Amino acid sequence: MISKVFRIFKKKSKDKTVEKWLSEGDILYEQGRYEEALEYFDKVLEINPNCADAWSRKGLTLARLGRYEEAIRCFDKSLSIRNDFEIIWAKKKVEWKIEEKNIEKIIEDTKKEIAAVKSRYNVEEAEDIISMAEEAFKRGYRYKAKTLALEAKERVKRISKLAKEVEEIMKDVRDIIFHIKSRYNIKEAEDILNQAEEAFKDGGYSKAGELALKAREKAVEVRKQAEKAEKLINEIKETISQIKSQYDVKEMEDILNQAEEAFKRGEYYRAEKLALKVKKNMAEIDKQAENVEGLIERSEKQSQCKI
Repeated sequence: MISKVFRIFKKKSKDKTVEKWLSEGDILYEQGRYEEALEYFDKVLEINPNCADAWSRKGLTLARLGRYEEAIRCFDKSLSIRNDFEIIWAKKKVEWKIEEKNIEKIIEDTKKEIAAVKSRYNVEEAEDIISMAEEAFKRGYRYKAKTLALEAKERVKRISKLAKEVEEIMKDVRDIIFHIKSRYNIKEAEDILNQAEEAFKDGGYSKAGELALKAREKAVEVRKQAEKAEKLINEIKETISQIKSQYDVKEMEDILNQAEEAFKRGEYYRAEKLALKVKKNMAEIDKQAENVEGLIERSEKQSQCKI
């Protein structure tokens, strides 16, 4: 097709000097000496910048050198001077070549991105998709190849972003658990975090994130419950120590011991419940004591009146 274009251009050229340069450029082109051919076509354009034939042949030569963007500009310049179906077709073929190069680049860039993260994250989905893109490209399905390549590129970016976010969450939760477990039993939160880490290893990043957040919520909840129960137990112990010389508080001490045992086992809700039971009994003792004091006071007043 290119040789045919050159023959057509030779017939159309009228300027003898221009025709000489074009003819010699054609010979160099046919010999595959494209850089030298370019010099001859550029010489023609120095003589006549509006020579459509020179612009067209320069475009064809640049295409041979793989300088496709420059070739397109030369074709456009030629077509702006004279419309020619052969050059329209040549331009279209170069545009397809550019598109192919772009698709190849997308595929290669995506493969590099996958290779960069696959040692840390599960990107099998993206690998499968990019493999389909390569197969489609080999079979000449450019649009399908590009669509698949872009999908794989987006998939690996999304997976990497999500995995990094989940890694940060799990790290934060580990730190929270580490500081809490030195004082309180948060085995349930640890178990949930372990499940999150297993899900992460399997590539279930969304599930891992959900479990990590659940573990953090449980750890914070346990800490609050434990702190509340601990504070209540300490307050009641202090009160009992103050009143045990006046009242029989053995039953309350037994219940409080049960609360402390439950606390040690990490049963913070039960510990709080038992402590509250002791507090309620203490309130009843206070009430009874107030009633007794009131009776004594009234009795003393009555005795004074009789006297």
